Parts: sequence; structure tokens; C-alpha cells
Amino acid sequence: MNRRTTILLTIAVLIWIVALGYYLLINGKFSFNLSFFEKSEATSTQVAHSKASVRITPEFLESYKNLVHKEIKVQNMFKPYYTEKVKEFMRDLIINSPDVITSIGFEGYIITPEGGRVFLKIGNLTKSYSLNNLILDRHIIVYASSIGVVVLDVKEGGLKVIK
Repeated sequence: MNRRTTILLTIAVLIWIVALGYYLLINGKFSFNLSFFEKSEATSTQVAHSKASVRITPEFLESYKNLVHKEIKVQNMFKPYYTEKVKEFMRDLIINSPDVITSIGFEGYIITPEGGRVFLKIGNLTKSYSLNNLILDRHIIVYASSIGVVVLDVKEGGLKVIK
């Protein structure tokens, strides 16, 4: 290899190392050990930096350690979030939709502490479905009201209505 190829290869490897390090740091694969903050029965610590002097007490160290180790709750981005406009749209869709599933009949729905349940009539049987279950291995419940259910057809990829 000539000199130019060697230099370019070295730069490419350095870029990959920096990118991989950044990726691992952002995703929390590296953890910083704060064990040097843990002192047994320490009353206070004198820290001098240039012209300023700061007293660090064990209470401050404990509160700092709790602040650093605080977990952040991440919101589930795949759970539906409904506003009033979305609810109005869903109600209008139930009333005016041409995509009605006629082989399934809507009997009603109930809200329980464990979650909602929808009652659907398939043939001569009335079955109860949780809001998280698939209906006939094809439909996912998106919205339920007293007049019908809006489902997502996973095979065809569209919103359909069960009345």
C-alpha cells in the first residue's frame, strides 16, 4: 500500500473508533463509578481550587449521588395518545366509514381496572376481547365507543369499522 492509502485507512479507523465510543457512551454501555465519593464516617472534606474554597459535606455527597443515579422514565412512544380532535375523528369514522366489517357485529364494550373489553358477535357466538388482543388474528382495536369499534386491519393495512 502506498502512503496515501495508509493515511486514509488510519483516518477511517479513527473515525470508526470515535463513532463507536460515542454510540456506547450515549446508550449507557459505559458507566461511571462514583465509589470515590463514598467515604465512611467522614464529617466534611475541604476542596481547594485556585482561589475558591468549598466545603463538601457527606449530605451533599449523598444527594449528589442520588441525583446522578436517578432513573428517567421513558414514555412509551407506541402507545396511542388521543386528543379530543382524534376522538371526534374516530367517532365520525365509525358513523360515516364505508369500510365496515359485516362479518363481525359490535355488542358493546366495558372499562375495567385491568383495561377495557370489547364484546363482538362472530357468527352466533359473542366473544370478549381485551383491547390488546388481535381479533381473528387480523384486527387490532384502535378505538372503542358506545356506537362501534375502529380496528386496524394488519393484513390490508387500513382502518376499518365494526358496528
